[in-house]
Amino acid sequence: MATSIILTSKIQNFIDSMISDFAPDNLKGQLDKYSSQNCSEKSIPASLVIKAYKCFTENSKDKEKIYLHELLEDSDLYYEPIKQPERNPELLKRLEKLKAQQENRDYQQMTKNVRVEAFGGSILSDVGKDLRSTSAQLIGVLNILLTIVGAFVFGYMATYYIGKPIPYCIITGFILATVVAVADVYFFIKFEV
Repeated sequence: MATSIILTSKIQNFIDSMISDFAPDNLKGQLDKYSSQNCSEKSIPASLVIKAYKCFTENSKDKEKIYLHELLEDSDLYYEPIKQPERNPELLKRLEKLKAQQENRDYQQMTKNVRVEAFGGSILSDVGKDLRSTSAQLIGVLNILLTIVGAFVFGYMATYYIGKPIPYCIITGFILATVVAVADVYFFIKFEV
């Protein structure tokens, strides 16, 4: 395929002057369909413009100097518009079906955490789940309290059997219970909550 350039008014005027003044008959026949009177084309082969320019430079007088770059100044390469191929109707139906399936999958993915019974269900529908989580937390708190009380009793009884006075036993029990309480609360918060 030959390289074509966009047919501008400057090139058409040049072609008109070539047809009327300088062009030989074989070149006139080729240039005639690109003249301003007959032109329905948007582009012209670059080789034809170059051939017409060479003929012009060979036959023109020195005072009528036109350079090729001036002639092509406003023009550019011409590209044929790309024709989109016609799509197969079976392919379009299959494509629509696949799009619908994908949209349905996306919708199911978005709504998998939404519970239908939460909108129309009873208030007591999740009582069992709530009771299990509450009982697990209550057991944890009860475990902490029993451990603290056990640490106090151990500290109290250990100093009592050594033979120390009762205020000293109570202080030792509180110190040991405080240390155990801090450790139990730390681990309860870290692992249970």
